[in-house]
Amino acid sequence: MGIRILIVEDDITSAKLLMIGLRRLNYEVSGHAKTGAEAIKLASSTQPDVVIMDINLPGEYDGIRAAEIIKQEIDVPVLFLSANIEDNTVKRALETDPIGYISKPYTWESIRVIIEAGVYRHRAEAKIKEKEEFLSVLLSSIGDGVIATDSLYNITFINSSALKILGLEDNQHVIGVPLEEIIRLYDEVTGIQLQFFLHDVGEGAILKDAILKNRRSEIINVEYSVSRLKTGKKAENQFLITLQDITFRKQAEQALKNYSEKLEQQVLERTAELMQQNLLLEKEIAQRKKFEEELKKSLEREKEINEFRTQIITTISHEFRTPLTTIQSSAELISRFLEQENNIEKIKKHLRQILTSSRNLNELLSDILTIEKLDRSKDDLHVENVLTQEYFYELVEQYRVGVGRNHIIEFQHNAMPMEIKTDTRLLTQILNNLVSNACKYSNEGTLVLIVAYFDTDFFKISVSDQGKGIPEKDLPKIFESFYRAGNVENISGTGLGLAILKRSVERLGGQINVVSEECKGTVFTVTLPYAS
Repeated sequence: MGIRILIVEDDITSAKLLMIGLRRLNYEVSGHAKTGAEAIKLASSTQPDVVIMDINLPGEYDGIRAAEIIKQEIDVPVLFLSANIEDNTVKRALETDPIGYISKPYTWESIRVIIEAGVYRHRAEAKIKEKEEFLSVLLSSIGDGVIATDSLYNITFINSSALKILGLEDNQHVIGVPLEEIIRLYDEVTGIQLQFFLHDVGEGAILKDAILKNRRSEIINVEYSVSRLKTGKKAENQFLITLQDITFRKQAEQALKNYSEKLEQQVLERTAELMQQNLLLEKEIAQRKKFEEELKKSLEREKEINEFRTQIITTISHEFRTPLTTIQSSAELISRFLEQENNIEKIKKHLRQILTSSRNLNELLSDILTIEKLDRSKDDLHVENVLTQEYFYELVEQYRVGVGRNHIIEFQHNAMPMEIKTDTRLLTQILNNLVSNACKYSNEGTLVLIVAYFDTDFFKISVSDQGKGIPEKDLPKIFESFYRAGNVENISGTGLGLAILKRSVERLGGQINVVSEECKGTVFTVTLPYAS
């Protein structure tokens, strides 16, 4: 936006020359006045950016008086242009704070420089003044008291909220007064007056609570903050103090504290009562819980027994029928062959079938009774000291001449302890089961490896074979009663061996793990703790 200039000159020729020159400098002439009164009126109506004022004007107001009025009422900067350079005149003119005073004759360059600099300064000062007014209104309107001091702790600013807190009427008699004459703060714990609280302020701000006694002798709880202010790099330190009346907050805090203490006492008393009731209730709950757990175990046990009985009945009806049918038909054939001559071989064959079927029935009955016994006497262990080396070497030798006579039985172990504590009957049953299965489901002449590893708190026994292996889909179910893998249907068995094995291991507090690959072999590993 271009600069608009009002010319005040009683000489028409000089005025026209000024108009021509200013327009050449790309300024806009907003008007021309010949007297001071006319200048005031035109300045008010046209709102120019600069007034170029001659001093010697006809009428009621000369140029200096007109400039004073324009400055006060309209706040437009004035540039004096006059041939009058008398000291008194120049002094009067400068008291109006013009942007410049140029004596005639003048140069257009000097006029341009003064106009540009003057307008810039005036606009900058207007912005600063606007900000100062806004800040003053803002500080006066906030609820907290705000006080500013110089480096000597003399008050330079105080807002209305601070005056109210301090019990003062206005700030006329406060500005320039030392802060300690106005504010009396006391430590809220010790009651000692804080006379030099500004001395402790570092680069940061401090925030504290204190007691304030104002000019009306009122006692007020305040929260005050003090911080250093710097108005420039080389400026001395100044201080900004804020005061907030927290009397109501303190009263509320005290009331809340009193109520909390009372409530806490009531809670303690009630808690004691509840604890007593809880002890009785916990005792009752514990008894009920124990009863419920026992009942639950009994129901689960009953359910397992019923399921097992049902399974046994179903299995027996199926498994017993085949060998019984075989025994019956073989017996009938033997009876018939006895009436004829030369049937000795046929009779022997059917006798062998009768013996095999009988053994299968006996094995099935034995396994069923074993499982029933394991389930019935869960806590009945016969722990004894076992001579480790004698026990294992004797057992392995029995396998070599017995169930594993057609296989290669190898036994490996680390350093054996002299004795171990365990239930010999169950441990033997576990080993017999593992070794007999390894021989049963692998070809004659293959290796069955028994490995024993003894540690401080437990021992491991693994039995591996080079037999059929267990299909991957069957592995999750192999320890279930009467379950048999899909690739051993042509080999006789009850489907109870691994179920017995798992129950025996669990009775001894151990774990069993199996790794198998079809057509390559199986490794069963049993981990058992030493008995107490």
